[in-house]
Amino acid sequence: MDGAPLTSLWPRLRSYASNRNLCPQSPSPLPHGVPPLQHEKASPVMTSPATPSSSESFTVCVFCGSSLGNDPQFGREARELGQRIARAGWSLVFGGGDVGLMGETARAVRALGQPVHGVLPEFLQQQEHPMSHGESLELTADLQSRKRRLLAAADAFVLLPGGFGTLDEFFEVLTEAQLGVHHKPIILVDVAGYYTPLLALLEHAVHHGFARPESLGFVSRVPDAAAAIESLLQGGGNALARP
Repeated sequence: MDGAPLTSLWPRLRSYASNRNLCPQSPSPLPHGVPPLQHEKASPVMTSPATPSSSESFTVCVFCGSSLGNDPQFGREARELGQRIARAGWSLVFGGGDVGLMGETARAVRALGQPVHGVLPEFLQQQEHPMSHGESLELTADLQSRKRRLLAAADAFVLLPGGFGTLDEFFEVLTEAQLGVHHKPIILVDVAGYYTPLLALLEHAVHHGFARPESLGFVSRVPDAAAAIESLLQGGGNALARP
């Protein structure tokens, strides 16, 4: 639920896992001095205030699935996010494929006339074929090169639901934020509670001493695409800062 600390999500996560015979144990209360991760509908991601201007110079990187998933709400939010990025006057950089949620987002941005830049590994051209028109496409040698290019090109990162590749990209940008490599917002769009288990895992890592409590401040959870864009418009972190 929006505005609730992650510790309140554990009953839902335990039920989710128990139904799949994973049987996780509920954590004990967080140690003194370890704050729970708070989730606000449009809270700043970083501490340094900055507001993205409504211009093409601001670029949003969207990480999301190359599949549509099994909930129609995923596709609706992907289209909504693309439309709102375009209406703000921003550009999109993404994984380059005209498939799944990636394609839904990119087509929505391009339909409203805003720039779309795809970064696609050469070996994925047949599996995640690029848009037939309206996309500037950059080919890379491998997935690692793709991630480097996406991280360098973006002013902010917004994540819709996705699979292992999306999770890999999320942890890449989160780790680099933690290490001070960049100061860019990272926003999880928790469509239909999709990222509830992931958010609980982050809190779990802090609880067990494998991540610093302050690292949780690099991630913001919002319920939908509208809230993600509103967070950026309100200065959701050091939005224009580049390393």
